[in-house]
Parts: sequence; structure tokens; C-alpha cells
Amino acid sequence: MVFGLTMYNGSVLAEVVRAGVNAVPKGQSEAGYAIGLRKGQLMRLILVPQAITAMMPAIVSQLVVLLKDTALGTIIAYDNLTSKLSILQNLYTNAIPAAIVIACVYIPINLTLAWAATQLERRNRRRQITAIPALGRHGRGLIRQ
Repeated sequence: MVFGLTMYNGSVLAEVVRAGVNAVPKGQSEAGYAIGLRKGQLMRLILVPQAITAMMPAIVSQLVVLLKDTALGTIIAYDNLTSKLSILQNLYTNAIPAAIVIACVYIPINLTLAWAATQLERRNRRRQITAIPALGRHGRGLIRQ
């Protein structure tokens, strides 16, 4: 389960990072190369800080998916473990109180992460709207000609 979740979420997050870096306009990397930055410096100083704002909602959403997947994997592994070992059969006696405690922790964590993803997405949408300059009727900007 751990290997599968690591490979799956690692590939999804790698694609999110790749898409986030590619979303930064090419002029930014050209400007970095023009001032003499190497590829590593360009990524660290220019591209990644700008890409993080675009990537953050997707990363938080992937954290929600990871949390839900680990819970599902734990249920599957727990069931297999308890059905195979007769020593652990007495754990079923406190199943309802344990489930209530787990739910009281699990549900707020999921709701908090989902709320954070929604807030980040709204903030990014607001920021993109305000970052675009207001264009006139003919696309000339605010200066009248």
C-alpha cells in the first residue's frame, strides 16, 4: 500500500510541478538567462516561486486525496491483519468507540484541507483577475490615443 500510494501521488505531484513551472511565461526564463543565471538558479529564484502560487491548490487537493487513500488502505490492511491474527481478535470489542474517535479526528482534517484548497483557488482566481491590466475597447490599455 505504501509503495503504491508513494508512486501514484509522486507521479501526480511531479506532473503538477511540471505544469506549474510550464505555466510561468517564457519571458521570465528568458530574462533570467539574459542576466546570466544558470538553470538551477533560474528554477530556484524565478520560476518555482512564481509557479508555487499556481500549484498550491492542486497540491492541497492532492493532499486530500492522499489522506482519503491512506484511510482506505488502512481499513483494508487493518481488516486483513485482524482476520489473520487470532491475537488481535479482541480489538473488535472496542470498535465503535475507536471508530468514533477516528471519525472525530479524520473528518475535521479532511474538511480543513478541502477548505484550504478552496480558499487558495479563490485567492488565485482573484489575483489573476486583478493582475490582468484593464483593456480599452480596442485593446490599447488605459492610455487613450
